[in-house]
Amino acid sequence: MKKKKTITNNKAGATDKKENIFVSVKEALAGQIGVEPTDILDEDSFSEDLHMRATDLADFMSTLGNMGFDISKIDFAEIETFKELEEHLSSQELIE
Repeated sequence: MKKKKTITNNKAGATDKKENIFVSVKEALAGQIGVEPTDILDEDSFSEDLHMRATDLADFMSTLGNMGFDISKIDFAEIETFKELEEHLSSQELIE
């Protein structure tokens, strides 16, 4: 009797991993600015909606670096919303 090969969907696993990363990023941001993660919406602007100043963004960049992201490729002058940050981070590979 032959065993059937199990095919794993690596794309689904990668998607789950990225979703978990984005949840972690949102939780880190929420902790830094003192809100619940559910209070941060994808379309929220860092400066206008989340009331983050340049020093807050610098601290958050440091947090992202500690999470394994290449912060040299993150420019908050070009990234205005949480969704834009997610899109930008999804194009990066994590630094292990």
